[in-house]
Amino acid sequence: MEEMVYDVHYLTDEPIDHVKNWLASHCEGKWNLELDGMNEDYSKINIKVKFERESDIVKLCELSSQARYQH
Repeated sequence: MEEMVYDVHYLTDEPIDHVKNWLASHCEGKWNLELDGMNEDYSKINIKVKFERESDIVKLCELSSQARYQH
């Protein structure tokens, strides 16, 4: 069993449930999501995501790209 050794800090204005659902549908390995604070004007949340597989980090970057085009 592999451990979740890949950490990413992700700043987003997306609802945390949206991020969780997206990761659940797109990641191949295990992941864990933690709220790690907010920016100064409370418009974005900082999320710490730990991944089992390094390849799933790229998928989180895809979510970030999609979010920019929807706003």
